[in-house]
Amino acid sequence: MAAHLVFRPAAHTRERFFLGLRLLNYPAWRVEVNGTTVTPESGEDYNQMIVPVPAGESHVRVQFTRTRDRTVGDGLSLASALLLLWLVVTGIRPRRAGLGAKSE
Repeated sequence: MAAHLVFRPAAHTRERFFLGLRLLNYPAWRVEVNGTTVTPESGEDYNQMIVPVPAGESHVRVQFTRTRDRTVGDGLSLASALLLLWLVVTGIRPRRAGLGAKSE
């Protein structure tokens, strides 16, 4: 099981501001500000995660979650490992063209 990454920065400000996180704005990141899910923005030149934070006391929660592409990748990796294990245990070797062929 993969580790869960969670960041919980807090801020107390007089004005609304944008919190720039040094994280790639990838769909697996779930961001909440004061308990409400928000969609982070991206920087102009790069895909840095930028979170709008309202004035006053705010609690930001950023958590890395599982997405379908990661689940499919894990499934393919597991299937490949099981196939390799089966090939090793049963002793089946892939055939190579030209090897072991009798010449007449």
